[in-house]
Amino acid sequence: QLVPENAGLKVKISEVELYYNGHPALDEFVNVEENTIKINRTAQVTEESKIRVMFTMECSEMSKGVIQFRPGLIY
Repeated sequence: QLVPENAGLKVKISEVELYYNGHPALDEFVNVEENTIKINRTAQVTEESKIRVMFTMECSEMSKGVIQFRPGLIY
């Protein structure tokens, strides 16, 4: 999730690319909702797994902020 320092600032995420262990993932494993990229890694996770996410972000003005990673476990 992209969280701008200015809470009222709108952030747009586009051109999301996801790679599992160096191989492109199917588009169905990535969902963008406002300032959040949701990634489905079901059945892809091992201790050796590596993931790379590349994306473009746009906003109406310069701003500082943070990128938050929040794993959601589904049992």
